[in-house]
Amino acid sequence: MSNQILGELLENIEKNILKNTNYGITSQTLSQLNELSAENKAIFWHDVGISYSLTGNDIKTIECMEKVLPDSENSFCSAQYFLGKNLLLQDKVDEAISRFLNISKNYLDVYINSRIDLGTAYIEKHNYHEAIQSYNEVVKYSNKSNEEYSKAIFSLGGIYLHLNEYTRSFECFKKVSNKFPDLFSEAKFGLALVCSKRKNYIEAIKYYESISEEYVNTFAKSNFNLGNLYTKKYINLEKAIESYQKISKDIKDLYAMAQWNLMFIFRGLRKYEKAIGVLENIDKESELYQRAKYPLYILNKIKIFECSNHLNDLTDLVGKILQELIVNEKDEELIAHYTNPTVTYLMLDHKKNSEDKVSHLRLNPIDFMNDPTEGKLIYPLIEVNFEIECAGKYKPFIGCFTLHYDSLNQFRLYGKEQQKEASGVSLVLNRSKMFSTISDFTFVNHIENEKSSKSINNIDENRILELSSTQFKLSLYRCIYFDPESRLIHLAQREEWTFCRQERKSEDTQWDIYRKKIEDITKNVRTMIRETKSLSKALLDEMYLFDKEEDEKRQLYEIIDEILLPLRYLIKHYAFKEEQECRAIYIAHWQDERIKLDQNLKRIYVDYQNILPAMKKIYLPVGALHHESALQYIGQTSPYFKFEVKRSHNPFRLN
Repeated sequence: MSNQILGELLENIEKNILKNTNYGITSQTLSQLNELSAENKAIFWHDVGISYSLTGNDIKTIECMEKVLPDSENSFCSAQYFLGKNLLLQDKVDEAISRFLNISKNYLDVYINSRIDLGTAYIEKHNYHEAIQSYNEVVKYSNKSNEEYSKAIFSLGGIYLHLNEYTRSFECFKKVSNKFPDLFSEAKFGLALVCSKRKNYIEAIKYYESISEEYVNTFAKSNFNLGNLYTKKYINLEKAIESYQKISKDIKDLYAMAQWNLMFIFRGLRKYEKAIGVLENIDKESELYQRAKYPLYILNKIKIFECSNHLNDLTDLVGKILQELIVNEKDEELIAHYTNPTVTYLMLDHKKNSEDKVSHLRLNPIDFMNDPTEGKLIYPLIEVNFEIECAGKYKPFIGCFTLHYDSLNQFRLYGKEQQKEASGVSLVLNRSKMFSTISDFTFVNHIENEKSSKSINNIDENRILELSSTQFKLSLYRCIYFDPESRLIHLAQREEWTFCRQERKSEDTQWDIYRKKIEDITKNVRTMIRETKSLSKALLDEMYLFDKEEDEKRQLYEIIDEILLPLRYLIKHYAFKEEQECRAIYIAHWQDERIKLDQNLKRIYVDYQNILPAMKKIYLPVGALHHESALQYIGQTSPYFKFEVKRSHNPFRLN
């Protein structure tokens, strides 16, 4: 009798749902449900949920699936799988995992599919060991000819590639069946990546070139990587250009990145019109559009000068100096930002409902810096003296950081609350979560919207974009400390005591390795500054040698000044060397939409990023210890990221 009632109920309700006339769960229906067994009730809610899903009514579907109890194991497992997938789409990863784990192996089809999604969920949480276990379950229980098997083995290949286990990764990608062409083409892309990681570039090229144009996205990624290989490894610029140009405009981000890389090639070949043309191809909606404005402006300017090649070389030199100055050593993963407790609470406000609603780190105008020589040391450094300066057209905004996260000097000078010494805090941040590793003039938001001539050495390989580099971030640069009297140059860096303190040892072998790297970087920067000096002098000599008109001279002064602009605010007086400062810079024009006004403080600023994902530690000096408990509470209860609160090791007596 119960089965008959179930059949009649489902027939009537499903008919009404699919007709979209009456959703049919009436009091009479509920009364009839009471006559059903617990198992049939579970079946009822599951099947009604499926009917709602066919109409696209997700809310009703979820309501029904939530009512499916374990009394019917088959229906329960199916409902849990549906709920898990829905939660995964909402980025509720932990809840999705708990649903998938409820699914029994007795219902193998559902179990296998749930393990594929469970693997995806674990990857989201960076739990790679659990993800591998989930995919291995699929491999164990599914037939090699099934799509589920190929999906799982492909995902395993991706995880092993991420973990640098290249042999395992290669073996997995090789097992993906050609019965599933889309997945098979992605597997060939994966095989190419493995070969590249192993420095087997010839084999990588073969796999990339084997991917058919039919698979639009994979074809685009393959040609992008081919372009990079032909630019950086197998120097064949003709093939590099050909590969980049095969990428469809429909693949917007990748197309924009290809145009960016083409710009470096054409500029290195002194083909300025083509370099300008590919930059103009970048869509305004692309994240790269902002980056492109400054080099586009410079290229349009330098092409009109007889000395355009020299100006191009100067632009390249500035770019190479900036790339050397990027903070990117593994021993410099932690950086510190000193600020006052009030600002700290605003940036760590865990009571907000969303990460996006907390206050972001602000970049402040250069006027707030306590060094009166800010922006003025560029010309003494390269030993030229221009009659004009163009920097006044721009407003520089600075974010200041240091590689010393428990520094008495910093605590005494910065972040003071009510002018009380040692009352600020040191926010210790994960550098890689906040800053880019590519220097590309992103930080110059220009007001304008709209060696051998064929030497590959003119192409800066470090700024050839990779597939993973589309996120818009500023770079973090070391400051150059310069003594105008002795002409000595020092780069911001860690000191030996920070290494030893970290390991609680009087000696640290890692220090010698780090010191040598910094010495090499310093040597390179000094060499390039000398080249900049020589090139600038050659440009000026050429100008006076050929007795240029005053207007033409002024134009040349102007463009040289603008080419040097990205370096201007990274040069500090040697007197401030103890700070070992690193900077994120944003140089804007007054109409820039990113510039905001704080009405209370009567200050302008630029919002940068939410610091919560990057938070690692907070150091408190003696004058800020009364904040310890509150900050510990935030650090341990934040729904986003946990962080430690530590007391400063520095001895200091408050007055």
